[in-house]
Amino acid sequence: MRPLRRINRIAIISAISFTLLATSSIAATYAWFSIREYARINQISLSTQQGANLEIGYRSTDGDVVYKSQLGEDDFQVIDPHYDTNKNLRDVSSMFQADWLDTNIPANEKTPVLLESYSRSSARTKTPQAKSHFLQFELFFRSSESGHLYLGDDTYLRPSQNDNERVSILKGIPTEKLNNVANAARISFYSESAFYICEANPIQDEPTVFAGPLSIHNQEGYYDHSEGKEILYGSYQGEPQYLPALEFDQADVSSHDSFHAIHKAGVSPIDLSSIEPEIEETNSLQEFIFDGASSMANKKALGPLRANEDFRLVITIYLEGWDKDLTEEVLEGRFDVNLSFALHLDL
Repeated sequence: MRPLRRINRIAIISAISFTLLATSSIAATYAWFSIREYARINQISLSTQQGANLEIGYRSTDGDVVYKSQLGEDDFQVIDPHYDTNKNLRDVSSMFQADWLDTNIPANEKTPVLLESYSRSSARTKTPQAKSHFLQFELFFRSSESGHLYLGDDTYLRPSQNDNERVSILKGIPTEKLNNVANAARISFYSESAFYICEANPIQDEPTVFAGPLSIHNQEGYYDHSEGKEILYGSYQGEPQYLPALEFDQADVSSHDSFHAIHKAGVSPIDLSSIEPEIEETNSLQEFIFDGASSMANKKALGPLRANEDFRLVITIYLEGWDKDLTEEVLEGRFDVNLSFALHLDL
């Protein structure tokens, strides 16, 4: 571990480390991914400065919060019953993210539950809840002094460049396409005070849209259709309208994946201007990283820590099934996630 820099009134936790190996399991017009080898937590270790006495813990099987200076694999199997060193990680979705903030459930009990992808569901407007196939950890932080929790400056979500280069040579897939899988990865942070979905991209050029036509069932690469009309999937407001049936197939793209299929002749395409799709609300991880600079005006805290009180934080890592970067082009793509946390003490 590299030496900690001197940061005035800061306590550092370093690091929760994940290495995720994502690879598609079935060749189809809709891509999904699995971890074939390891999703291994190396360790969580603690270093503190200025006597902040920062601790990290988790809820034991009897419901009490257990604080430790270092967490191992056995701890994470208690934290997440689905945790495994050979875990499937397939495309899921936070499409109905408003459901995660349901006021009928006490904030200190809620955990975000993702939805199944449309590739595995017959539901068109709300897929069933996914029970696994993502990584989720309920952690607790505690300090003897009050402050605000940020991500540490060695936090990252990025393509596994060396692994992707090796796969590129073996599979003949351009490395830059394999690297796209990191753009479709998400990390969410949920606490009593806030809920954030984060991604690696500092600038999101195209927000993820949770509604539209998809090519899931038609192996020939056409958008799914029924009774002469394209099928509209997802979450949206408004009443969908349809344009006149096409006289010829219509397409001007080179890749027939879920988001770029062919409009079939004789089928009425959806008039997307007639609906208002739900849009993903996301942040860049960079917005939460405190690097020790004197000004934090442009940074967001994960939440406040009150002295000697538990701060609950639910961390979820998944592949967003509605992200256009999650296509067959990434195939065997790998990506790495490293999380660390910094506590900025209140003066």
